[in-house]
Amino acid sequence: MIILPAIDIMNGKCVRLSKGKFASQKIYSEDPIAVARQFEKEGATMLHIVDLDGARCGKPQNDELILRIANTIKIPIQVGGGIRSMESAKKYLEGGVWRIIMGTAAINKESLLTEIFEQFGREKVIVSIDMKNGQISSHGWQETSDKDLDAFLTKLRLLGVCDLIVTDVTRDGMLTSPNYALMKSIKDAGFDVIAAGGVSDEEALQKLLELGISGAILGKALYEGKLLLKKALMFEQKTASNLTKRIIPCLDIKNGRVVKGTRFESLRDAGDPVSLGKKYSEEGADELVFLDIAASKENRGTMMDLVKKVAREVFIPFTVGGGIRNVEEIRVLLQAGADKISLNTAAILNPNLISAASEKFGAQCIVVGIDVKKIGEEYRVFIKGGSEPTTWNALKWAKEAEKLGAGEILLTSMDSDGTQQGFDILLLKKISSAVKIPVIASGGAGSLEDFKEACVQGQADAVLAASLFHYGSVSIKEVKNYLNSLNIPVRI
Repeated sequence: MIILPAIDIMNGKCVRLSKGKFASQKIYSEDPIAVARQFEKEGATMLHIVDLDGARCGKPQNDELILRIANTIKIPIQVGGGIRSMESAKKYLEGGVWRIIMGTAAINKESLLTEIFEQFGREKVIVSIDMKNGQISSHGWQETSDKDLDAFLTKLRLLGVCDLIVTDVTRDGMLTSPNYALMKSIKDAGFDVIAAGGVSDEEALQKLLELGISGAILGKALYEGKLLLKKALMFEQKTASNLTKRIIPCLDIKNGRVVKGTRFESLRDAGDPVSLGKKYSEEGADELVFLDIAASKENRGTMMDLVKKVAREVFIPFTVGGGIRNVEEIRVLLQAGADKISLNTAAILNPNLISAASEKFGAQCIVVGIDVKKIGEEYRVFIKGGSEPTTWNALKWAKEAEKLGAGEILLTSMDSDGTQQGFDILLLKKISSAVKIPVIASGGAGSLEDFKEACVQGQADAVLAASLFHYGSVSIKEVKNYLNSLNIPVRI
């Protein structure tokens, strides 16, 4: 279940309405950008933003402000309110917004919806259905339609729509409870539902989770302090293992080039990092990881110029690691364009860095890399590019990293790395079962079956590979098609 804090904007201010009535507005902040930053800092993984003025008049009115938000924070945003033309859709989608919300236009302009699908892809649009007293509501909740809900849902299915935001307008902003029957009926009609309207406490989130609802939009409950965001995000973490599995190429960097070896040794050249990153992005990779493998060993920072070049050429999330030693270096790298930071050696030497970074930038930006080698019967953590053992047991360190505020773990088996003989499934399962945050499997991918084993037996949330992709043994598309054929959820 994804948790989406809501920012409703009216006259440039952050407001909330009750039952969709504009006269009921209550101002919570004069600065929606500051609100967005705070939600990001608290760990939100996505924001829901509505231009209420645009919804009412039929054309975006706060679009410049919303685009500033999109380009200020790192997490994706979905935006709705008055998007009823291709011009409005393009401005948002080409300006940094992750996806747009179509409400009124989806009801009245089917051809526009189809045109946006064709130009930007279905994943860039989510349709919103607002219900008021059993009728479909539109035009900023000011009008109702005589369209039959079942017929409308059938039409949406024929258009290929799979995801819906469903709002019971009569409960929105009332701090009561969601319309569970409405949410369930639309889910049972074959849609993934994000619930809105009346989601006010943990009990409501638990009920939605039990109904199989895919997400929840939280508004007044957050602003009034009835529900803490960190408590709500626990429901997102609960379902992390059921989310789409990510396929992530890893690019190890040394002297400005991508290299790959076996068990962290015998390195050979694999190409230019920017060109490879761009290639993998175009081939459908979900994310990328760039690791400056010599930085910690050589006691220097990671390569800033590379981060800036990648940010200009690559349009999927990417993580940067290697030689990062303090919060200021993290800030500079994130500002340069990185989406996440991987801490390995520095996290071991200064565990408080995890807490400080998570507090300042949000847990979703902080990945803790754990390089592991089996010593006798114990899985031991190594640092400095795998050259130096620590006293940490891998399982204990993973739990400690989570406790300190890590948002994700990048788990590498040094014994399997580069061998293409399969992941260390026992290690992977131990760690995945012990922590609630996502775990990325790394080290040993050599076949399509290895990806399946990591996802199913190892319970990995994402699978990372290097040699297999760099030297053309298997493509990202082949991996995804294979997993999809086994009903393992991946983004095609």
